[in-house]
Amino acid sequence: MRATVEDRDAHMRKIPRKEQEWAEKKFETRGYIYYKRTGNFVSCFCGACGESYVGLSKASPDPFEAMLQVTIKPAHNKTGICKRCGYATKYKALGKVREKYVNAKGRYMIGQRIGKEEFVFRIFDVEQVMYSNKKTEYDHLEYIRVFMSPGKRPQRDYFIFSPWTGKEYWIDHNLRGFSNISTPCDLEISPETWKEIRKTPMFQYVPLPGKEYGPVHYYMAASRYPDFEMIVKSGMEYLARGLIWGTGTGYRSRGKTYYDRLGIRKERVKDLTRKKGDTDILRAYQIERKSGKRWDPEEMEIVSDHAKKETRETMQILSQVYKFTSPAKVERYIQKIMQNEGCGAFREYIDYIRMRKEAGYDLSNEIILFPRDLHIRHNEMVLETEVKKSDKRKQEVLEKYPAIAERYKKLSDRYSAVAAGYIIRPAKNAAEIVEEGRALHHCVGGDYYLSNHNTGKSTILFLRSAKEPDIPYITVEIKGEKILQWYGAYDKKPNEEFFKGWLDTYTKKLEKRKQSKKKSLIKNVQVAPVQQKGV
Repeated sequence: MRATVEDRDAHMRKIPRKEQEWAEKKFETRGYIYYKRTGNFVSCFCGACGESYVGLSKASPDPFEAMLQVTIKPAHNKTGICKRCGYATKYKALGKVREKYVNAKGRYMIGQRIGKEEFVFRIFDVEQVMYSNKKTEYDHLEYIRVFMSPGKRPQRDYFIFSPWTGKEYWIDHNLRGFSNISTPCDLEISPETWKEIRKTPMFQYVPLPGKEYGPVHYYMAASRYPDFEMIVKSGMEYLARGLIWGTGTGYRSRGKTYYDRLGIRKERVKDLTRKKGDTDILRAYQIERKSGKRWDPEEMEIVSDHAKKETRETMQILSQVYKFTSPAKVERYIQKIMQNEGCGAFREYIDYIRMRKEAGYDLSNEIILFPRDLHIRHNEMVLETEVKKSDKRKQEVLEKYPAIAERYKKLSDRYSAVAAGYIIRPAKNAAEIVEEGRALHHCVGGDYYLSNHNTGKSTILFLRSAKEPDIPYITVEIKGEKILQWYGAYDKKPNEEFFKGWLDTYTKKLEKRKQSKKKSLIKNVQVAPVQQKGV
C-alpha cells in the first residue's frame, strides 16, 4: 500500500460519469416540470432533462391546427409527463415555487482497482439542487477513501475543510470527538463496482456479502485476513461476523497454517465448523491450546460456558490457572467458595489470581492457586499490591523531582516552627509528599503539587503534633509568606477555628522574621484561646 496521502491521492482514477448518473437516478425525483400560462398557451420547462416546450391549455377547434399543437393541462403538484424525455413528475407553477432550493441529499459508494493488487472504496455525499426553469444540478463530494491490500490493515483517508486556512485536503486519520467522520456500512454499490471487485485477485473467489453485512467492512475483512474466504464458505458465520465488525476473535493474520492463525489445535477445526464458528467456543479452544493440554468434552463445556458469560480479561486470567490445573478442578473450587462466601467470591478469586500473577508468584503451587481462606488471602494481596505501587511511585518521584530534597535545608530554615504543641516543617523529599497524600487521602501527592514544590512556585509544609511528629495530620501549601490552602484527612479541616488562628499567627511571624536580620527558629506562636476539639 502506498505510504503517503499524497501518493494515494495521485493514483486515484477519474470518476466515470455513468457512476454519477447512476447515483443521481436514485433520487426520488430527478426534477419537476415548471409551467407558466400566457393566454391560451402554456410554456413548460423540465428540470430532469433541461428541455422546454410550449403547448395549448385548450384544444383548438380546428382539427388540422389541433394536430400540430400539443395540449397541456398542468396543475400545481399534480403528476404529468414531460413531452421531451417522457419522465413522469410533478408540475410546479412558477409563481408558487422558490427560485432555488436543496431538494434532497444522498450517499453512494463506488469501488476501483488500483494497480494489480490494491482496491479502494470511495464514499460520496451527493446533493440535489433544483432551480425554477433550470435543469436540476447535482453536487458530488468525496469524503472517505478506504484502501485495501492483501494481508494488510486497511487504510482510511478523510477529506476535511479547515475554516482557519480555508483549504481543503485529505488526511490519513480521523479527527474523533465532535469532528469524527463515521464510515457508513449500508450504502448501495454501483453495478460497475461489482465488476471491479470480480477483477480484483484478492476478492475474485470471495462470496458476495449478505444483506446483514456492509460491503466496506466485509471486503476490509476479506483483504486483511487470508482465511476469510474459507471461513465464509465453510459456514462459520459467527467467526466471519467477528472479523467483519472487529469484535475480537483472537484470529492472527500471521501463522503458517489455518489453525495456527485461529490459535487452536488442528483437530478442533471440524468441531468449530460444525458449530458455525461460535466465537465463545473458539475462545475455549484457544485457551486449551495455550494450556498445552487436551480437555475432554465436560471440561470444554465448562470453559465455553465461562467464555459466554465472562469478559476477555477474565478469561485471560483463567487461562493462566488452566496451565497448572484442570478446568474441572477450578470449577469445583469456585463452586465451593461461592457456597461459603456468596456469588461475589468468583470475582474475588479472579482478582486474587490477577494480583498473584502480577506480583510474580508461582501459580503451580496449589496452596497459592487454591487458598483455604480466599477473603483473607485476597485482602493480604490488596495490601501487598498497594505497598508495591506506593514504593514504585515514591521511587519515580524521587528521580523526577530531585530539587525537593535539595531545597529541604534552605526551606527548613525559612519555614520550620514549634508552638502550642505542634510543629510545622517542609517536606524532606518528593516521596514524603506522596506518602502524605496517601495517608490523608488527598491530592497533594500528585504531579501538580510536586512540580510546584520542585520549581519553587509553592512549598508543601507538614503540620503535626509535637508528640507524634511522624504521623501526618494537616498539609499546608504556602507561597512566600501567604498560605494558599490547608487540609487534613479527606480534604477536611479539623478544629478549623483553632488552626486558622495558629496559621494566621504563624504567617505574621514569618513576615516579621523576613524583615529581621536574625533568622532564628520560630517558637512560641501565640494563638487566641480557642477550645480545641479532638486535637
